[in-house]
Amino acid sequence: MALLAVDAGRSEVEIKCETGVRAFPSAVSVAKTRNNPEYYLNSLEIHIDGEKWWVGKLAETEGKRFKRNNFSESKADPILRVQVIAAAIYAGLSQGEIDLGVLVPVDNFTPEERKAVRALLLGQHRFTYWLVEKSRTEPTAVKGEIDITRVMISQEGVAAYWSQKQEECTQTFDFGAKTINYCFHNEDQEYDNLSSGTIDDGWEIMKHMYGLRGVSDKSLPQDKVDLMAKELAQKAIDEVKLQGWSAHYKTQVFGGVADIVLPYIKQVFPRAETYPNPRNANVNGLYTILEDVLLNA
Repeated sequence: MALLAVDAGRSEVEIKCETGVRAFPSAVSVAKTRNNPEYYLNSLEIHIDGEKWWVGKLAETEGKRFKRNNFSESKADPILRVQVIAAAIYAGLSQGEIDLGVLVPVDNFTPEERKAVRALLLGQHRFTYWLVEKSRTEPTAVKGEIDITRVMISQEGVAAYWSQKQEECTQTFDFGAKTINYCFHNEDQEYDNLSSGTIDDGWEIMKHMYGLRGVSDKSLPQDKVDLMAKELAQKAIDEVKLQGWSAHYKTQVFGGVADIVLPYIKQVFPRAETYPNPRNANVNGLYTILEDVLLNA
């Protein structure tokens, strides 16, 4: 039985399996006929249930007019199914049984949402895919069939905590593209629901507000980066103050923009810190939970 952890974010899909961690762009688009296709490394096309999809970089380039990044309110979106199948393909798990872990925002961790996500993902999935494994070389069609036997669902931010669990009261921020998730664990590593939640704001939303939508992070002016980081950090701080967070507790900062918001978080929470590869914290923690919960069940 293979284990596969999938953090389907709004910018990237982070995955972890037995062989390690990797990521691909979260964009998915309807596949179209191309008269002169370019076969770039890791380009992926998937056909499933009569539908044709481009995934990741191919969706961002060739399918940019039709792409989706699963920005809907619920994670129980058909796009998540395509992303999970793509994750299995990239992980080398396109055949066989899989125990799967996925994430939802803290405030979406409801019985209804978990039921809908499981209904979408559980069971057998048959598909055909074309994966470019050598640049500029036309790929061949491959038949895939996976059986997702169990789906374990955790929360964004909570999973990140488990990548660096502590033996003291710990406050955790997880800065994403569309949301900021925050959570609190006591010294016994017990989760406090009432001191945790989701803020409907994130890095990509800030870029849109500043007129920088579609601009890559590497191309952003530094003065705008500083302004957006400060504003985003302040929104998170204002929210958790209402939840009674303390300046005396250890505070973790995770997510793709952890390093740039950290200085502003430290002004209020002096024990705030981040860790190597903070973007991968959720998927690393989710894989740890998978191992603890599913393998020991």
